[in-house]
Amino acid sequence: MPSFTDAHGKTWSVRVDVAALQRIKDECDGLNLLSLLEDMTNPFWSDPAAQMKVLYAILKPQGASLERLMDGMGGEIYNTAQEALIEACIDFFAGRRKEVLKVAWTKAKEETEKALQSALKDLSGNAPESQE
Repeated sequence: MPSFTDAHGKTWSVRVDVAALQRIKDECDGLNLLSLLEDMTNPFWSDPAAQMKVLYAILKPQGASLERLMDGMGGEIYNTAQEALIEACIDFFAGRRKEVLKVAWTKAKEETEKALQSALKDLSGNAPESQE
């Protein structure tokens, strides 16, 4: 089961099931989380606050509070929480659909890493030489 550890050292297990999907709809103005999985360019995926509201709805039965989740959420903790959310969504499905989503997620992460490496290489290669 996907999980992440928050800034307070608490490890949260992220599981998407029908009850969690209903809590998300109730807490997040009717949001259909699984439909967002099919469109990773949706603005939701670049909105950390919206993602924390969804995680809060999922983790509410574990005693989560929205304030606690958002407090200290950034950097590597945010990245891990976002990955746990996406992986939990993928785990909701079964069969071929789950396989396709896993492959698509893996490829998306690989392409993102390649793009970041390329950008870093371009920026490093084009940086003016320092004068000593």
